[in-house]
Amino acid sequence: METAPEIIQKGKCIMKRFILVLCLLLFSASAYSAESVDGGLSFEDVRRLANSGDIRAVNALGAMYYEGYGVKQDYAKAFELFRKASDGGNATAMSNLGRMYYLGTGVGKDLKKAAELFQKAAKNGDTEGKFMLGLLYDNGEGLKQNKERAIELYREAATSGYMRAQANLASMYYAGEGMKADKEMAFYWYAKAAEQGDAQSQYNIAVMYANGEGVQKDEALSAEWLQKAAEQGYEPAVTELGQRTK
Repeated sequence: METAPEIIQKGKCIMKRFILVLCLLLFSASAYSAESVDGGLSFEDVRRLANSGDIRAVNALGAMYYEGYGVKQDYAKAFELFRKASDGGNATAMSNLGRMYYLGTGVGKDLKKAAELFQKAAKNGDTEGKFMLGLLYDNGEGLKQNKERAIELYREAATSGYMRAQANLASMYYAGEGMKADKEMAFYWYAKAAEQGDAQSQYNIAVMYANGEGVQKDEALSAEWLQKAAEQGYEPAVTELGQRTK
């Protein structure tokens, strides 16, 4: 049975039976990128590299302080290190610092400053920076809302394989935000994110397979993707799977 999607505010998932979830993804507060310096390094190893002037290590050390990995969590120290690495030209640190301003962790919340940092990070090729800048344009946070620019940035990040950008771009194609609705392209990008393990996208393509939206109707594939989403504990998938198996 085909159902109409419910268009909802970004970041707020209102769950209804077998309705495509169109939440655009925010980032996880634990998603700070340490940017690989050398696999398996301890906190002391990273600190020594940072003290020697390795700018990537400075950023990585900031991420360790933020997460409390190998050291007591300290947002103020993380902010200091991210700022140092950002000033040194590290694009990943620019994004990390931008997120701290965006969330207001370790510093007062400042969306305009966050936007400035994401713009710098994106200009320097950081994929996370492109995604976050797209999110700000999409929601009109810290700068004037611009759906078309958000789409451009999401597409750049999505093409680079960034899962959250793929899911957001898919939702915009599905809902027709800033562009003409295109269910086939929505399915394409949801599938990309689903293949990377995004549970919400796995659920969404299960819905699209069941309804024949943007793809040929296929109950078997719908069940397969619904199972994958449910195995990750995604509540709408768990609920739907339970209803199907009654």
